[in-house]
Amino acid sequence: MKITKNLLIVIAVIIMAGILLAFTGIAIGGFRLDSVNTNQPYEEKHYSYDGAKVKSLVVKDVSAEVELIPSPDNSFQITTYENDKDKYKVSLSPAGELRIEYYSAKKWFEYIGLHIDLQSRATTVAVPAQFVGAVDTSTVSGSISIKDIKLQEELNVHSTSGELTLANIITPKRLDASTTSGTIRLNNCNANGPMKLQSTSGEVMLDTAEIAGDINVNSMSGSLRLENVNAKGTADISSTSGEITFKNSTFNSGISSNSISGTIRLDKTGSQGDVTLHTTSGEISFTKLSGNNFSFTSTSGTVSGTLLGSESDYTVEASSTSGDRDVPQSKGGSKKLKASTTSGEISIRFE
Repeated sequence: MKITKNLLIVIAVIIMAGILLAFTGIAIGGFRLDSVNTNQPYEEKHYSYDGAKVKSLVVKDVSAEVELIPSPDNSFQITTYENDKDKYKVSLSPAGELRIEYYSAKKWFEYIGLHIDLQSRATTVAVPAQFVGAVDTSTVSGSISIKDIKLQEELNVHSTSGELTLANIITPKRLDASTTSGTIRLNNCNANGPMKLQSTSGEVMLDTAEIAGDINVNSMSGSLRLENVNAKGTADISSTSGEITFKNSTFNSGISSNSISGTIRLDKTGSQGDVTLHTTSGEISFTKLSGNNFSFTSTSGTVSGTLLGSESDYTVEASSTSGDRDVPQSKGGSKKLKASTTSGEISIRFE
């Protein structure tokens, strides 16, 4: 017990000494954070490749931002920031894979101690309009931005903790974007195949999209928002504790949305297929929701809203153990409306 106590004291002293040294360094530098930057200065480097020779693009970085932008001509123009320790391997394989990959030239002992890098840098890739290959981009902590790009193959984007921003993107095939803790933002993105967006704890926001296939969006604790989205396939949207919001969107083949403790809200959203919404403790709320068959279930949350259509087309079943029920009493319709809660209220109207 005494040894453990002494060890904790030693660790605490080391930590306090580190904090004191860091503060002293900042004070000596006139309290300017750039004065304690420990990394070597970066040198801007440029690479160029004939776009006709490139069949696919792979970008793998760690902490630098990655930006994909349109090229002014038919060449790939690449800009990196490097020094003796932080480098990039840029290569074009015989099969036409253009690969841009960060690597560290540091020795193992150079990772020991306090290291502060305050230099902002980005790896920029200008993509020609004639490019017809697939794109695979990933970082560890750096953000990824892809804007104003029209692709001919699938797009895969991943970051562990960096933010993902995609705007004005067209891809005729699959679009996948994933992050562990970073936010995913998509604006005006069209996919002629399926779209999959996944985040563990970050938010996912999709505004204005045309999707030929299914759309799958899920998060553990981040909120999900889909606005002005039209998909010919099915929407499968789920979050454990984050709020889920649909607005001005249509999903031809159906809507399935699940949340444990988050609220599910739908405003002027609909489907030609079935609509299934489920929460455990979150609220289910909808305005001018359209669909074929409806199924709403919540354990302790309320279920309320307005549906488009005629109540005579539906057979309505509503049940609640302790909550009030205010629903149409229609029984003769070929379509089904089912709503159930344990302790939450149910209030549904047609308009």
